[in-house]
Amino acid sequence: MSEERIETVRSLESPPALSRRLMLHRTVLAAAAVAGFGAVGRPAFAQGAKVTKAVAEYQRFPNNGERCGRCLHYQFPFGCALVEGPVSFHGWCRFYRARA
Repeated sequence: MSEERIETVRSLESPPALSRRLMLHRTVLAAAAVAGFGAVGRPAFAQGAKVTKAVAEYQRFPNNGERCGRCLHYQFPFGCALVEGPVSFHGWCRFYRARA
């Protein structure tokens, strides 16, 4: 076999070495993808902007034990940081997030 053919066969047998630059580049891309994925499905609320009850899929009754009164966004007695208009303590919407 010729010298050139042997080099080609060797390059096909072993994967290319992973350089630090390539590893850093892939890490940054992966982190950006994860950060972007976390924002998918969530509305981008402007400061002070609220969505309608229809957009929030608001209902006046709890959903499997989840209710506005236990939500991070609920503002006593009838408010919500994300949904416009009065909301019930016992209501629920798709933006529900349990208080920590």
